[in-house]
Amino acid sequence: MLKVGVIGLGVGERHIYGFNKSQYATTVKICDINSKKLADVSSRSGIKETTTNSDDIILDPSIDVVSIASYDEYHAKHVIDALDAGKHVFVEKPICLTSKELDSISEAYLRACNRGSKLLLSSNFILRQEERFIRLKRRIDDGELGDIFSVEGNYDYGRVDKLVFGWRAKTPGYSVMHGGGIHILDLCQWITGFPYSPKSALTNKSVTCGTDFCPPDTILSIGKFGDNIIGKIGANFGSQTKHFHQIKVYGTRGSFIHDCGVSKYFFGSEPNVICEVDTSPFPSSEKGDLLPNFVSAILDGAPLDIDFEHVKRIMEISLAVDALATCK
Repeated sequence: MLKVGVIGLGVGERHIYGFNKSQYATTVKICDINSKKLADVSSRSGIKETTTNSDDIILDPSIDVVSIASYDEYHAKHVIDALDAGKHVFVEKPICLTSKELDSISEAYLRACNRGSKLLLSSNFILRQEERFIRLKRRIDDGELGDIFSVEGNYDYGRVDKLVFGWRAKTPGYSVMHGGGIHILDLCQWITGFPYSPKSALTNKSVTCGTDFCPPDTILSIGKFGDNIIGKIGANFGSQTKHFHQIKVYGTRGSFIHDCGVSKYFFGSEPNVICEVDTSPFPSSEKGDLLPNFVSAILDGAPLDIDFEHVKRIMEISLAVDALATCK
């Protein structure tokens, strides 16, 4: 039985229940810097071992897995400390905020490998668990949409108050690409089967002008997936909307449009367009749905859907997008 410690109890509360879905893992200790939140989650989850100090989890010899959902600025330190302590790591995106931090994480992972530790590190790219996107990938792979030539994805945050008044406004180096657009980046790479190469990027700051949130609230990147698929990846954190994921896939035989929670396939062109609506539930996934696979990979050597090399590559691309935007 794997013993798990969870650091950060916003999304991290979902991690508790995700791990506890497995009969081979259980959450034994939880941490948050907010003592009231810590007490509330302890009451809801029944977990009695609590702490406001992350080291009490990371350095606990009885804990096998550290699940990290702290504020973004702490991810790198928590990941490195956990790897150096010999723990498996599951971390919310982004794994870090800078190239220097990513290099330090890679060094910590290499140190673990050199010790002979077969530690696993994964991240919570949950959109690939959605029924609609799983079905979309299957249909693309089966050739139903023909050759894909263009893919667009946008992460519309739709929660401006949380952006302006929450922890993001106080996080040095916060990035809307790392914080939201990276989900779309991962999803579109997974759907197409090709890595994204950003060619240009622009940022804007509109809704958050004059607030405590200093970074740009909107970013848009143009690039290519592989050699032949034009890509557009964005994150709009100033949007006056609900929280939406926009995905558009254009193929030579058909197109897929997902926007405002509605998914449609289109086949043919006017006047003979056939429209097919995907009525499956959306969203269909929970924040902890990737955790049973993570547990199986640790205990049984099952293939890990999202391993460290993948997490590293996605973070490198997200950093490259930010760097392109900064150069403008």
